[in-house]
Parts: sequence; structure tokens; C-alpha cells
Amino acid sequence: LVCLTTLWIGTYHCIFSISALEYSLRSALSLSHTAFASLTSVVFFSAIFSASMSPFIINRFGIYFSLIAAATATTLGQLLFLVGVSQTSTPLLFIGRIILGIGLGLDDVAVNTCTSLWFGKSEWIAVAFMILSQTIEIGTIVARYGMVPIKEINGSLVSPFWVGVAFGSLSVLASVYMVFLERAYTKESGLTHTLMQADANLTENTVVIEMTKFEHNYSLMREFSLKIWCIMLFIALGFGNIETFFSQMTEGYIALYGVSEWYADILLSGGCVLGFVFVPTWGLILKHWPNLLDYFAMSSQMIGILSFLLFVFAPRTLGVAWLATFFFIIHYGLYFASAFTKLFITCPIHLLSIANAINA
Repeated sequence: LVCLTTLWIGTYHCIFSISALEYSLRSALSLSHTAFASLTSVVFFSAIFSASMSPFIINRFGIYFSLIAAATATTLGQLLFLVGVSQTSTPLLFIGRIILGIGLGLDDVAVNTCTSLWFGKSEWIAVAFMILSQTIEIGTIVARYGMVPIKEINGSLVSPFWVGVAFGSLSVLASVYMVFLERAYTKESGLTHTLMQADANLTENTVVIEMTKFEHNYSLMREFSLKIWCIMLFIALGFGNIETFFSQMTEGYIALYGVSEWYADILLSGGCVLGFVFVPTWGLILKHWPNLLDYFAMSSQMIGILSFLLFVFAPRTLGVAWLATFFFIIHYGLYFASAFTKLFITCPIHLLSIANAINA
């Protein structure tokens, strides 16, 4: 779990590292607002492509190769973007972000699939997804608060992006270490097949679930039940809500509460820190009372609605802003853990990588 969280921290730091330096980058590189926005959008367009290809890659080469490839693409993309900033090369900026997006799409599918496999037979799966949901925000927080001070201290626009390269390198090391971790576990358990093989056959007494072979044929989506499609729709709508919040709420705080940009970042990141402290608690509750899973899924949406009602109708005070933000982070953690846990329980295991690819 530490290795998987390291992967996501590195990936999401690199994705959002340019946001804090928008004005500096646009000025130094003579980028229009549209061109800069395209640097963000192109990541997610390439992520859609790589996510759709992920089941083929996981099926052909296995989970851990996919994780290593994702971490390597993230690091390479950030490095090329760094060189593009240094050389004032707009094509290199876009190439770097495209490669970063390829890493993101593969990373999302592989991490979710790997988490499901490792924790699927364990009551800890909800806790694992809770923790993963919050570690995404760690990379974002570091990107928001670390980039500008590093630039000011070093007097260089290039130096902050070395942090992303460092995070990416740690991601590569973490993904490689998971191979040795798996081998040690396999040896200790007396297994002959591991997750490193696409056709792993694992016994019931392991923490990993029994599986045959990951499918990569999208025509097999016809095997998805209506319940699976409803869960995936729930995930899609939830992420649309969550991504909109995190991408737009800095400006929202300024408009609603009249705070400075710096304080708006404090509100957003402070809410993420509070969520990281409290949200895993809900995972521990699910660990002991798994029958509450459906209620958690429903309550996550009710808490999200409460958060937005506070933003829209409550008095424009900072106390309300903090409370509404905290409720939204709780909504995010509950939603993330309940949705992906429910999908894992419902989806046939050989179709899990396809389901995760559609979600990504």
C-alpha cells in the first residue's frame, strides 16, 4: 500500500505541478491562456487513450510491468517538460505532458486493479481505497505549496520541476520494489504463480483473490450486469463532481468569500489535510461492519449535497467555508472507498481491468 500511494503521489504531483506556476510559466514562455489550458487538457486526452489500452498491457505483461511502465512514463514526461521550460520549447512542453498523460491512464487502471487483487480477500480493502483516495491530494498539496517557494529560493523557473522528477523516480523505485515484495511473499507462501504473471492462479489462503486471466476484449462488456453499469455510472458522476471541485474551487473561494488566492489555496489544501486525517476512519468502520457499504455510498452523496448547500445558501463566513470544505472531503473519501469496493465485489475478476479502464 505504501508503494501504491507513492506511485499516486508522484503522478498527481506532476500533473498539477504547473498550476501553481501558471502566471510565471505564461510570462516566461509567452503562452496564451488557451495554450496553457491546453497543457492541462492534453494530459487527460492522452490518459483516456492509455487507459483504454491498459487492459491489453496488463493482460500481456502483467500488473507490475504496467506499474513500472506507468511510473517511468510519468518521470520521463516530467523530465521532458522540465527541458521544455529550460529551452523555452513549446513542442517539448506538449510532448512531456502527453507522455505524462499516458503514464496517468495506465497508472490509474493498474493501481486500482492491483489494490483490488491484493486486498480483495481481506476486510482491509475499504481502508486501502480510503487511504489511496487521500494520497492523491498529498501530491496536489505539495504541488500547490512547494513550487512557488522553490522558484523564489532558487531564482529559477526550472528548479521546481525537479521535485516532480524526484517524485517520479521514487515512483519507479516503489514499483520495482513491489516485484521483489511479491517474490518474497510468493516464496514464503509456497506459491508457483504470482501477480507478475497475467495468468496467475492463486490459492484461497492468500491475501490475493483467485483469478484466471485478465481479459482485454472490450466486447466482453456485454457480460456486465446492469448493477455493474450503475456502479460505474456512480463512479463517473462522482469524479465529474470531484474533479470540478478541485479544479475550480480556488476561484470559487475568492468569488464567494472574498479571500486572497493564497488563503483560497490554504482552504482547499487544509480541507484535504483534514480529510487525510479523518477519512481512513470510515474505512476502519467498513472493515468491522462491511454490511454498511451501501449506506456509506448513499451517505457520501448526501454529505456532498450538504457541502454544496452550505456553499450556496449559508452565510459567507470563513467558518462556513471550512465546514463546507471538510464535508466535501468526507464525501470524497466515502464515495471513493465505497464505489471501488462495491465495483470489486460485483464485477467478475477477469473483467476487472476492463472495468477500471472504463472508469479511468
